Amino acid sequence: MNRSLVTILLIGQFLFSFSQSTEFPYDLKKRNIILPAIGVTSELLFRNNEELSKNDIASFNNSTINSFDRSATSFFNPKLDKISNGLTVALVLSPIAINFYGNKKIEKSHLFIYSVMYTEAILVSFSISDFSKRISKRSRPYLYNDDISNLEKWDEYEKDKSYSFFSKQSALAFCSATFLSKTFTDIYGKSKSSQLVWIGTHTLAASVALLRVYSGQHYPTDVIAGAFVGSFIGYIVPSLHKKNSNVSLSVSTNHFSLVYLVN
Repeated sequence: MNRSLVTILLIGQFLFSFSQSTEFPYDLKKRNIILPAIGVTSELLFRNNEELSKNDIASFNNSTINSFDRSATSFFNPKLDKISNGLTVALVLSPIAINFYGNKKIEKSHLFIYSVMYTEAILVSFSISDFSKRISKRSRPYLYNDDISNLEKWDEYEKDKSYSFFSKQSALAFCSATFLSKTFTDIYGKSKSSQLVWIGTHTLAASVALLRVYSGQHYPTDVIAGAFVGSFIGYIVPSLHKKNSNVSLSVSTNHFSLVYLVN
């Protein structure tokens, strides 16, 4: 996923406006600056990949892959890769759809809050995925595929030299789906419409995850981990910003804690 996506979000989210029929439930809290800070720090510290050589790729053997993930090494489909990328972009832009629900335009200050929240969620999901890839250094499954030549593998690898675990597309897709579903429900309340938003967005996110596997770009555990991380971030960021939130974030030099208070 191209890093320009983050830039598009930063610009695009400030350009749209959306409607609401209830009191806006979020505000900005100074302590939440840690969220984008985590993302920026991980990008600066872990931005260089150790690249594979042609000899490395030629030596790969799928017998070294665990049994649960090994089936993914038999897939390779660049068309599905492109489709999954397109669906991911659509989901990342999906919060704009909230513009078409309701009758009353919100205040510009509320638009700013919503934009900041979403930018935080996407930046953190994006960066944690990059951090994980560079720590795990797990090669993509198509590189173990015996049905394609080493030249084809190398040509594909040259397009994107990033690692496999965990799936950035899966994380971004589920982050966007969960963020939109959570904020839609918080703003408009639980209804048949909110249920459709939850079901529709997460069906698309699950489709992205499946396509990432069948394209040969990711293992099942890659997309499962991405879905979990993305969903968590997409839910927790709005929760942290909610007025009278029962979720608390605490950070110091020697600890990081996230606390959920039961009323």
